Amino acid sequence: MALTKRALRASLKVLIGDDIPVVTTAAGLTDGTTFVTSQFDGAERGYLHGLWAMIESGEHDGKYRPIDVAEDSEGSPRTFHLAGTALAGVAGIISGINISVHHIRPDQYTRAINEAIQLAYPHVYLAAMDSSLLVVANQVQYTLPAGYTPRLIRSIWMEGEGSYDEIPTYLIHNVRYSPDETKLWINAVPGLRQDLLTATRKIYIFTEKYLTLLAADTAYGALVNDSTAVVELTTGTQEEELLLLYAKARLFSIISGEPQRANGTALAQQAAIYLQEAQAAASHLKQRPVDRPGYQ
Repeated sequence: MALTKRALRASLKVLIGDDIPVVTTAAGLTDGTTFVTSQFDGAERGYLHGLWAMIESGEHDGKYRPIDVAEDSEGSPRTFHLAGTALAGVAGIISGINISVHHIRPDQYTRAINEAIQLAYPHVYLAAMDSSLLVVANQVQYTLPAGYTPRLIRSIWMEGEGSYDEIPTYLIHNVRYSPDETKLWINAVPGLRQDLLTATRKIYIFTEKYLTLLAADTAYGALVNDSTAVVELTTGTQEEELLLLYAKARLFSIISGEPQRANGTALAQQAAIYLQEAQAAASHLKQRPVDRPGYQ
């Protein structure tokens, strides 16, 4: 099963201990500026001040706001006020809504995961194949498919044809690329007669690509594609674990630069340690085999 942004964020929150699950026990104001729960009865005023409320069910699923201290009521159940603009919709945050309360702003999780996707390469990547290019007789220059970068291409194969071929596919060694990385030149292929290059032959390009980056979120308001399967990894794999280790390192590095954090230096030092841990884990990750056409 492909991972969602929400699933990755949830795993990362657990990994760093930044998650307070809340379930509302009564309806808040209809404009969505409050939520009500009995989970924190008896806690001092301002108990959740400065933390972020991430709504994870109901009409306002995927939206988040900072929790305001000024209007935090005492009593049972407790009413917590959200700073910022009201949540537009039919109703406010009603009873039975799941809210995740945490210290780090939700969009920063997305940023950390995206940076981890790039840091974890080439240990975590998407193996892709393109077969859209067809051989043209006596033509050696071809335009690379969109999204295919020479430095990430693993191998190029040419489809065999006819009784003259001893093997169905040929690995192409003599390949050159244009300076702007948009075109490739295929030179002579050992063992393949050039007069047999016809338009019925396919060129197979195997490439390593970064995983698809998560959709960027607004810095204050709502997450984008939060529940959509957007990451080409499955749960419980070594690749997912490695990605989360890199994301943890990047998250601590990101928040270390925030002016409101007095412990920025300590956070930066912790980020460096986490990065070393991720790099050590990457060095032990089993490498994938080299790709080639499966019907050779």
